[in-house]
Amino acid sequence: EMNAIRAESKPSVNSYFRYYYNSQFNDPGKAFNGDYSYRSSTVGVTMTVPILDGNRRKSRDNTARLQLEQLKLQDNQKLDRAHMEQASAALTFGNNQEQVAITRHNLALAMDVFTARGELYAQGVSSLMELLEGEKELSNADNLHIQALIDLYEWDFDERWIREALALEAIVADRFADAEKGGWFTTAADH
Repeated sequence: EMNAIRAESKPSVNSYFRYYYNSQFNDPGKAFNGDYSYRSSTVGVTMTVPILDGNRRKSRDNTARLQLEQLKLQDNQKLDRAHMEQASAALTFGNNQEQVAITRHNLALAMDVFTARGELYAQGVSSLMELLEGEKELSNADNLHIQALIDLYEWDFDERWIREALALEAIVADRFADAEKGGWFTTAADH
């Protein structure tokens, strides 16, 4: 569009050719009589030189230039937004991977604590409340690890995360599910 606007500021040359078939008569019956008609033609060249059109042209040129700059800025903004979203997604994915590693470690620690408290309870050294507290911590660690695995699966759709979460959920279900009546126990089935 800017090239068209700039071209308007330059002189333009046009040529034309016109062919006429005219007739003059007073009586309608003589309309097709060749004596009353004649042929004519015109050949010409015109030249247009814009003189007083400069401000309108400059305004249109500036408007087109501003629109072009605005489109470039919008493209840059979209590109920057895409880069930010990509960086954010990479950061979130990295955080999810980190969270899985942390919750896996916490789950192992909670399992060790629960096992140790179970042994101490069996020896009569610790109370049932301490054992139940260890079981609660283990259950929370299980839930947090399952959720971290699901979050990671939602980002990369790698089935190993969902399989690990389902396997861990099956272990939790074996410990807390009431197979006879349905529902869930608040403590493990072995108590």
